Amino acid sequence: MRLGRGDGLDEIDAEAAQAIALPEQLREPGGLPFLAMTRQFVARLRRRMPGPDTLSGAGFDEEAFRATVEGPGRAFTRACTLAMKAMLAWLQGDAARALAAALAAEEWMRQMRQMRQMHQRPESEDSIVAPKVAFYAHLARAALCPEAEAEARAEHLAAMEAIEVRFAGWAAGCAERFEPRRLLLDAERARLLGDHEAALDGYDQAIAAAERGRFTQVEAIACERAATYHLGRGRARLGRAYLGEACAGFRRWGAPALAEAIEARHPGVDAQAHLEALSTPFLPITDEVAVMPLVGAVDVARSRQMMDAALAGVHQSGARVVIVDVTGATGDPTGFAPFLHRTVLAVRLLGAEVVITGLGPRSSRSLLDLGVDLDALASQGTLQKAVTYAMRRVGKRLGQ
Repeated sequence: MRLGRGDGLDEIDAEAAQAIALPEQLREPGGLPFLAMTRQFVARLRRRMPGPDTLSGAGFDEEAFRATVEGPGRAFTRACTLAMKAMLAWLQGDAARALAAALAAEEWMRQMRQMRQMHQRPESEDSIVAPKVAFYAHLARAALCPEAEAEARAEHLAAMEAIEVRFAGWAAGCAERFEPRRLLLDAERARLLGDHEAALDGYDQAIAAAERGRFTQVEAIACERAATYHLGRGRARLGRAYLGEACAGFRRWGAPALAEAIEARHPGVDAQAHLEALSTPFLPITDEVAVMPLVGAVDVARSRQMMDAALAGVHQSGARVVIVDVTGATGDPTGFAPFLHRTVLAVRLLGAEVVITGLGPRSSRSLLDLGVDLDALASQGTLQKAVTYAMRRVGKRLGQ
């Protein structure tokens, strides 16, 4: 269950080790092999064992374990095992294997539902496994879509849409837990459908929601998917910045192997992206529109840096509209609100316009306390709306 929530791998491994050390009479019946497999899963992400296709090792035999969970009444354990395999396969970049494991897990969950109906048992077990399986099935289908034939692509997109409907229902019942994943999955399908504005906004909203909920695993995945989107659109600098955030997130989660895999595919990305993130990057998305995402703590020093970066960026690039996105900014808004206002005024002197997005109630109040006329300040509720506004101002569409 903790893997499904995205809890830290170090904590999960320590908890499994403690449970294994308990006297046999205090452990759940048959729980020892599953605990051993969980530790092998964590070890794989830490790159402490060779080979991607099996969890066997360190005293754990995956084939023998599988034989013990094939019988009646073990559908939940089998579904959990396959969910873990789907998760591991996708994280290691094998979308086909991830989808196969997810589909097999769904079949076992179907058997679980049948057994539950027969014995009138509660649905708690299904609610634990189903979201994790659906999440990685969607991501796997999204990865397979670009190379798929027309019929298979249509099947993938239809299945992805159905999963998004399920996540919308889950998020309606528990927004904090499911909303970050719902936003990410929506962004992935928007990317595949060519809805660039929805994808751009969706990735950033997913990252911000995951950060607020402390779902480090989902935050890192969302950063990696956003990076893939931007790199595919030819925005290398912005893509590298997101890759750096993804690497940092995977390391915080306790999965350095995933960060190392990204760095191997994109040499130098970690150091460069880290420097760019610290310098508050000025990131052109067209010749005339740029985005400045503020992520993390924004103090007075960072606010000054933001203003300097905006002025230098406009001067060097000739951008006509700069979008300052404060959705992911943290810290006391009374500290950076004055610099935000001064940045707007200074950029206007260079003949460009600033559009602010992601303002919260406290930031808006701070600007009002400064005497800023909010009617004269260009602001939009989301990054998607800000991009649409900026493109209209320069007479372009994002896809051009």
